[in-house]
Amino acid sequence: MQNCPSLHVISEQFLRQKRLRIFGNKYDIYISDIYKPDNGCFGISLKGIANIEDDREIGTFGCINIVLPDGIIGKEGILKPGDIILQVNDEILFGKNHVYIVARLQAIKHQIKLVCARHKIEQLTSAGHLTQAMEKLHLTSKI
Repeated sequence: MQNCPSLHVISEQFLRQKRLRIFGNKYDIYISDIYKPDNGCFGISLKGIANIEDDREIGTFGCINIVLPDGIIGKEGILKPGDIILQVNDEILFGKNHVYIVARLQAIKHQIKLVCARHKIEQLTSAGHLTQAMEKLHLTSKI
């Protein structure tokens, strides 16, 4: 059964396809499988973003602002500043506010699957710089 993909690979392919249907081909989906001990932290700071249109908020999401190289996520090397937090394990975080996302990521322990989206244009520009339209409102927290 060497030609059979593992359940882990199948679930990652499913997650990528599901998220790509929502975000389209302007984003790549990254899945990070990490272990966070009881007293550990990810070694990242998050920025909360609010999309503003016609002076009203039309949606919120969190993205990675800073990745510490010696932190759990930094050592793994998959996620980068500017990546949008979509999901942790089976819980959708995209669309949630900054405070909620930070609280969930601080509370979760042990084996974690973190799903993020990275805008393809951002990969060509310097890491961590979001477009002006996305930076109308932001909050930052270390987790």
